Amino acid sequence: MEKNRLIIQKENIPPEKKRYVSILGDSFSTLAGWNPDGYCVYYQGDVCERLGVSEYADTWWGQVTDNIGGRLLTNNSWSGSRVTQLPRHRSLFPSGCSDERILSLSSGGKKPDIILVMLGSNDLGYGVELFPPLCSQNGGITVRSAECGDESYFSVAYDIMLKKLRANYPDAFIGCCTLFACYYSFNPKMHFPDKESCSRYAEYNSVIRKTAAENGCSVIDIDSYCVSVSSGICSHPDHYGMQTIAKIVTRELLGEEADFLDCCGSHAYFKIMSESHRDMYVCGRCCKKTAVPFDREKS
Repeated sequence: MEKNRLIIQKENIPPEKKRYVSILGDSFSTLAGWNPDGYCVYYQGDVCERLGVSEYADTWWGQVTDNIGGRLLTNNSWSGSRVTQLPRHRSLFPSGCSDERILSLSSGGKKPDIILVMLGSNDLGYGVELFPPLCSQNGGITVRSAECGDESYFSVAYDIMLKKLRANYPDAFIGCCTLFACYYSFNPKMHFPDKESCSRYAEYNSVIRKTAAENGCSVIDIDSYCVSVSSGICSHPDHYGMQTIAKIVTRELLGEEADFLDCCGSHAYFKIMSESHRDMYVCGRCCKKTAVPFDREKS
């Protein structure tokens, strides 16, 4: 299997043959009735009505699960959770690196075939430090590592989380989503991250990419599409933002197999980067990424 790619069947897949999908996330991935009992949920009540996210089909994870021909096993998402240990909490739970969160990705004696991780926004939002202080180990070598720090540092906690995921689900496809930019639908000029937090935002994503590679996991690089996600209350994706996330995650997972998401007519391409003597473009509507936008709309 090509890195970051899943193989799907074109024909209808019977329910018993579908691969089980589990989500490890924060408030962005919660929805009333779809998370474990007792979990903190953000998308419920008036919030659902205001943001237009009230059903499975409205969520990014519901759309992705259907797009890849999967079957949701468990949505282990806790509103307000971080990868790192929460301040003044003696236990790791409900942090993403806790044993309870990791083990709860299984359900009814079944283990997930696909695990999608969307965590880190709360760590960034609350200014969690990326790395532990420099320290010396045997031989006087100065390093930063889990042995020198603890789960209150993002790089340490993310590494611990992925090691636990890989140990408990050695055969699963584990996809780690990078953090993404968003804009407020009620005021498109307002963006997150703002100028003050942009550098840390990039550093967080660098840690996610590096740690995923070191642990044999795939990167679902939402940030690389340079598409700002429509959001409402406190940067939470609204109905349209969920659609954007779902399109990008599906394309990251399926590659060319996700062409069923393409615009019916012309694409609305914009250039996102230039590298290796070629330009890269993304469609602002269907999130298709290409180096050669043959049908780019004329301005």
